[in-house]
Amino acid sequence: MKSKIENFLNSTTYILLISFLTFIFWLFNFGSIGPSPNFDVLEIIGISLFAIVIGLILIFYEETIYIFPLVIHTIFMLSNQNLGMETLNELWALYVVLGLVVTAFIYHFIKYKVKLTPGFLFKSLFLVALSFILSMSGYFLDQKPFELSILFISLLGFIYLLLYIFFNSTTKKAYLNYLFQTLVGISILVILQTITMIIIYFIDNAHIGSFIDILKYAIDYRWIYVKDGLEVRLNVGWGNANNIAGILVMLLPTFAYFIFTDSKIKTKLISTFLMVVSMITIVITTSRGAYLGLVGFVLLFIYLFFKYAQIDYKKYRKQVIIALSILTLLAIPVGYFMIKFLISFLESGNSFLNGREEDWSDAIKYFLEYPVFGKSWYSDTWMIHSFRSYHNTILHTMATMGTFGLLAFIYFHVDLVRLFKRWWKLETIIVTSMLIITHIHGMVDNTYYTPTHIIILLVSYVGIEKSIQSNTIKKIEI
Repeated sequence: MKSKIENFLNSTTYILLISFLTFIFWLFNFGSIGPSPNFDVLEIIGISLFAIVIGLILIFYEETIYIFPLVIHTIFMLSNQNLGMETLNELWALYVVLGLVVTAFIYHFIKYKVKLTPGFLFKSLFLVALSFILSMSGYFLDQKPFELSILFISLLGFIYLLLYIFFNSTTKKAYLNYLFQTLVGISILVILQTITMIIIYFIDNAHIGSFIDILKYAIDYRWIYVKDGLEVRLNVGWGNANNIAGILVMLLPTFAYFIFTDSKIKTKLISTFLMVVSMITIVITTSRGAYLGLVGFVLLFIYLFFKYAQIDYKKYRKQVIIALSILTLLAIPVGYFMIKFLISFLESGNSFLNGREEDWSDAIKYFLEYPVFGKSWYSDTWMIHSFRSYHNTILHTMATMGTFGLLAFIYFHVDLVRLFKRWWKLETIIVTSMLIITHIHGMVDNTYYTPTHIIILLVSYVGIEKSIQSNTIKKIEI
């Protein structure tokens, strides 16, 4: 029975089931969607259910990669459209759930006598985590009042480090294929969430006119409208349009992986279809950073196609020509839309950066105030009680964590290059592509530090390390 359950946990069905349940729990939290959101009981039940399953897996199974789909989907279950510092301060129930999961983690370490494996990236990750903590100095030097949320955010660096050490110490097999399947499930979930919010937008704005009229209005005003006297945006709860586009564009390489590695034509077609739908969704969000990331992905895809597409071009020349023609026909309207949107956006008196210059100027100003350890993650807050994003990863690092944080960030990426060079296979190229696209998006939009991005990337890095170990063991056996 135990082995049968483990086979299920290791299956695509398990991943898709989690994606489906996450969408259902998210969808029926009607009280969490709209201009006056609040957490719905069903959402708390969903998060608690996933936490219980995580605990049971940790108790009964030594292999821990099976909990990753639950962990990452739990984040995407959050449907409250007003997440911020006050949420962290008041939502004590989630801290209780977190405490139960931590207890299960401790039990797992004791039961399976886990030997801690720091991992290849431990030193550089430790310095990054330390920069998170040291940044608090700027917060207290500004004589700001203590809040639980500032401690939580400043501890995130060490939480990420512990996550990295945990998967490095408790996973035995090379799991990148399993991870990529999970990320495809995430992409499907996010697409469904976005479509749901777009449908709600069309219902609320039916008075504007036809489908085309409403769509044009939505694009012109970037999905912002007023409902019951309050401003509503394209927001799925765990993030807004920029977050949506950022995660979708980051995960596009996973579709390419299955297109070029799976031998089944059905899988290739489904992956291609989902990739195109994801790209269309990205374009519709009107996220400029994601547009840049999308251009980067297209260039990457062309490279991967000629390097990894196992096609007898002479034998299947006709099919290749037809496929390329279809992709070109799809690319033309998408490209036209992106260009037209940008022209319209600029003609409306906006710049491509749309106020990012102010964010960057403030980041430099705060860095100069506290150049060593930064002005903290709460160096500046918005009226929605959320820590501020400076819409540029490098400048955000400088403003929040100072010179120490910037040097730690650079050192970490030097370590990443060293790691990637040790196993430069297709899987590593996919992970590298995800990282590069994240940084391209982070040049003008949500930064690398978005939790969903970091968690996915960290587990991917561990996956590369496990693949290196697995490959080394096979060579020794031979």
